Amino acid sequence: MYQNLCFAVGVIITNNKKTLFYLQQKDEKYQIPVFRQSYCFFGGGIEPEEDEHQALKRELLEELEPTSAEIIYKSSKKLFDNYIQNIMKENYKFSLYEAVLPNKKLMEISKFPVKEGRGVLIKRENILNIFFMADLNSTLAKYLIKKIN
Repeated sequence: MYQNLCFAVGVIITNNKKTLFYLQQKDEKYQIPVFRQSYCFFGGGIEPEEDEHQALKRELLEELEPTSAEIIYKSSKKLFDNYIQNIMKENYKFSLYEAVLPNKKLMEISKFPVKEGRGVLIKRENILNIFFMADLNSTLAKYLIKKIN
């Protein structure tokens, strides 16, 4: 299907009613200038020796403080794979997970520091108006069709 396929994993973090989403926003120092200030799911690339679960756990620990990372990881369930292409025309199989948390827990987690960029709570009515890095908008659209409508 795709040549030279890379693999990545991410988690969309939401409340029970799926009205609030916790996303990562890249900061102004992010290594790819075009993606500075853009949004993404917490997660990242899968290393050759890892499976999706190991990569998700590692990425969460790299990006969040340990308590939040563990709560999100334990709440994560795989939803689907989506094939995307990044700005360097690299093809990715992106595996999306979902962590559904009670509203109070989501609010609590959002107050902890994020190690890469910043964590941002976005209301459902605003989520389609933000700039996602790479081709993650297609993954978000697929999620919204499957989970919200």
